[in-house]
Amino acid sequence: MTSLSLREQRLVALFILMLLLFLVYQLLLAPVVDGFSERKEERARLVAAYQRNDALVASMPLMRRRLEAQRADRSRFALAAPSAAAASDRLRERLGDRFAAAGGVLRGMEESAARAGWIGASINGDLTLDQLTALLADLQNQPPYLVVTNLTIVADRAFQSGKLDVMNVKIDVAIPYTRAA
Repeated sequence: MTSLSLREQRLVALFILMLLLFLVYQLLLAPVVDGFSERKEERARLVAAYQRNDALVASMPLMRRRLEAQRADRSRFALAAPSAAAASDRLRERLGDRFAAAGGVLRGMEESAARAGWIGASINGDLTLDQLTALLADLQNQPPYLVVTNLTIVADRAFQSGKLDVMNVKIDVAIPYTRAA
C-alpha cells in the first residue's frame, strides 16, 4: 500500500470532516429544528381553535335569544300531541277537513311513512284543478306548517274528453310533532 500524498490526505480529511458535519446535523440539529417548526404549527392550530371557541362562547347570549324565539314559534312548525298516534289522528283530521272545505270527494285516507320525529298521512280523492290549487294553498299557509312529500295527479278523464275535468289526486304530507304536556 502506498502512502497518500499531502493533497490526498487533505481531501480525505476534508471528506471525513464533511461526513462528521453531516452526521452531526442529521442526528442532533435537524430534530431540534424540526421540533421547533412542529411546535410552531401546533401553537398556530391551538390559537385558531381558541379563537373559534372564544367566538362561540361570545355568541351564546345571541343563541339563547334565538332559542327562546324558536321555542315561541314551535307551535307554528310542529304538531303538538300527547303521542304519535294522537298527532297522526290530528293530522288526518286536518287533511280531511281541508279536503272537504276545498270541495273534493274523499276516497281514502291513511298513514304514510315519515322520518323519525315526524308523522305522515296520505289522502286520496277527486278534485278539480281550482279545488286542488285552493287545497294546496290552504295546506301550506295554515300553521302548523306541513311538508307535501308526494303529489300524484291522475287526469285520465281529461285525456279522454279533451277538456280539463275532475282529477284523481293523492297527496302525502308529513309534519314534525312534539309531545304536549
